[in-house]
Amino acid sequence: MKDIASIVLNAYKKVAEEKGILNDKEPDLEISLSRENGLDSLGLVSMIVYIEEELDLELDDVLMDIRESSKIKDMVKLIEKAVNVDGGI
Repeated sequence: MKDIASIVLNAYKKVAEEKGILNDKEPDLEISLSRENGLDSLGLVSMIVYIEEELDLELDDVLMDIRESSKIKDMVKLIEKAVNVDGGI
């Protein structure tokens, strides 16, 4: 089974690098998914697309919940649930 947390953190790093907002600190699960951290709605969509491609899975059933996630760890929990419902990776 793939490590969902690593995939989500890599997605955040990729988007943060593209937006030029990645600082020297390594991203962790406590990062807030907010505009204050440079993550707008387009950035969130980019993260979701990257995660779906990595997992070869569509997250349609949890998209609304993901959009309401406040931290990366919340997003990870939702995706883990979706992966388990879909039969695992």
